[in-house]
Amino acid sequence: KEMTTSNKKYPVVVWGNGTTVSWDVYEELLSQIAAAGYIVVANTDRFCGTGITESASVDFIIKEGNDKKSLFYNKVDAEHIGASGHSQGGMSAVNAARRNPKIDCVFDIQGCDLSSEASQLKVPTFFVTATDDQIVFSPLVKASYNACKAPCVYASLKNITHFGPVDNSSASLFSEYAVKWFDAFLKNDNAAKKVFLNGGKLSKDS
Repeated sequence: KEMTTSNKKYPVVVWGNGTTVSWDVYEELLSQIAAAGYIVVANTDRFCGTGITESASVDFIIKEGNDKKSLFYNKVDAEHIGASGHSQGGMSAVNAARRNPKIDCVFDIQGCDLSSEASQLKVPTFFVTATDDQIVFSPLVKASYNACKAPCVYASLKNITHFGPVDNSSASLFSEYAVKWFDAFLKNDNAAKKVFLNGGKLSKDS
């Protein structure tokens, strides 16, 4: 609603879905990110691990931003784009960033990434896992973090399962740090950057 009456451009977050599900199961999480001032672009790909469709989402929204007939005309900040996703969608976000140089940062939620893929990342990446995840085990996520040569962060949510991001009651646990991460690297927000430094909010979060 704000976008339709504003003259400014908005940074973008593209999204990758977990295996066999579509974007709508993440509606609460994605809505919270959008409410923080982002154009969120999700798709219906249920097997998106290659990052091809998430990369295509970047190209799609940039094209919309240049189309005078589109709601998004002149609203898309094509210079500030982040990628995120859950499970196989986390892998998608990593691979989309490898494929598409327009992506500036990644927020990978419980992604089943390959260390060889993570090692090729060139943008800041946040790897999120959960203590009760019995599908994508925390050591797998930690291995990707360890392999990443770009600036990166690793965090584990206590008492959350693999399905935390699709549970409306826990969506805010993920969106809080997702928004701060995107604010840091897509809005160049210095206060948001401090959240992730030693002594910042994340390091003190039990």
